[in-house]
Amino acid sequence: MGAVASSGSASAQPRRDAGAAAAAPAPQSAPSWRAIHFVDVVDPFGARTELTADLVNLGPQGMRVSLVADGTAQDVLHDAVVRMHLPDGTVVAAARDPLAGVQIYGGPGPRPTDHWTGGALFPWQRNALDEAWIEVDLGARGRYWLEVPYGFVRDPAASLPTARDPRIRAQLARAMSRLTDRDHLVPFRHVVYQVGAIQNGWQLSVLLSNPFDAHAELQLYRDDSRVGRSSFLWDLDTPTTSAEMLEHSGGTLSSLVMMRRLDEAGMQRSDHFHFNRGGPCTRGWGSFRATVDGRAVTFRIPSSLYGYTHGTADPYHARRVVVGANAVLGPDLF
Repeated sequence: MGAVASSGSASAQPRRDAGAAAAAPAPQSAPSWRAIHFVDVVDPFGARTELTADLVNLGPQGMRVSLVADGTAQDVLHDAVVRMHLPDGTVVAAARDPLAGVQIYGGPGPRPTDHWTGGALFPWQRNALDEAWIEVDLGARGRYWLEVPYGFVRDPAASLPTARDPRIRAQLARAMSRLTDRDHLVPFRHVVYQVGAIQNGWQLSVLLSNPFDAHAELQLYRDDSRVGRSSFLWDLDTPTTSAEMLEHSGGTLSSLVMMRRLDEAGMQRSDHFHFNRGGPCTRGWGSFRATVDGRAVTFRIPSSLYGYTHGTADPYHARRVVVGANAVLGPDLF
């Protein structure tokens, strides 16, 4: 496991290193979300099996639901029925994913380690702050409801809606009124924003989650290793980083640095931030600001990523998949 530093106080004020390179050019466009990763489902098809799911932004082509079943010798996804449920009761049929049904061999061993892929394609929906539930019906093997936070089934290339949205928290879909033991609610783990190049040739990705209070992970990446130098390119103290969220109501949510860690390859550093809790709010568009050594990147985000409890319809639902610490911080640490 990589190095870890934990802190219970706010991050230090950003500063410039004396030898830092010139400012990076301004990005050509604001970063859009790249993918939504859902919490892994453990042992869905028997002991030591796993079901993982992602929702991927395909740009003008819409969205792709990617499913992977691990640890089973049979293709348990071959007859999956996938649908999207919207707040007004609309059910959107999926187009077949051409990558579905691919078997990825996991190598020899005493148990099956193959990976089976499945998935579906969906078009963008109306330009509003709507949540969605993606139903993955595997028949006798269970039915899984992937919770998509509001604001992520609209085309991210469209202009932001200007009308005030009086709705508050997300709701269960109408089709979920009578859930049984075969139903499982799968919350999202985080939304990935690929910021791209920042100063000094570094790369920045931002992972945002909101299980109750907002959480952010800044992933810094560099690959400028050289012969004769350590392959561990980062340290835990420099560059300095900070994160804040600007609410659509006008307030600012500051954050505490909870942890910094280095990956084992040495090229990536992850800084984790926990945000202060805001007051009650309706749905709207705020902003996220990440600062690295005094240089800030800001982009728009829906309030489902910062409003208190706005990231889930029902955090206490009996059919909800249990969310452990690794669901937010990652399995590398646990």
